[in-house]
Amino acid sequence: MVDRPPEHPPGATPGSAIDAGSAAADDAGPAAAANAGRGPAAEVGSDASVGGGRVVLVAVAVAAVVLAAALLTALLPSEVRSVVINAPLVIAVLILVTGGVLWRAARH
Repeated sequence: MVDRPPEHPPGATPGSAIDAGSAAADDAGPAAAANAGRGPAAEVGSDASVGGGRVVLVAVAVAAVVLAAALLTALLPSEVRSVVINAPLVIAVLILVTGGVLWRAARH
């Protein structure tokens, strides 16, 4: 059997940081090998800060939707209005809308 020198990534010299990263990746498995030599991982949520303007915009939009719903409910005939107010319809709509908002927030 012929002894071969260890293989190094392109541009790496034995003992360099890139070389050490590839050695660590060999020990850690394929996921670590894919990230070897890329530097430290980004912090979770580092770019997830929301500006105050965006918060105000969402608050105004929510207030507008609630006021529009109240206005539309007031304009309904009394029979339909009693169903909307007395039945759990409003609760079901609130649950669905809240779920949609949370789902959208989780995806972004």
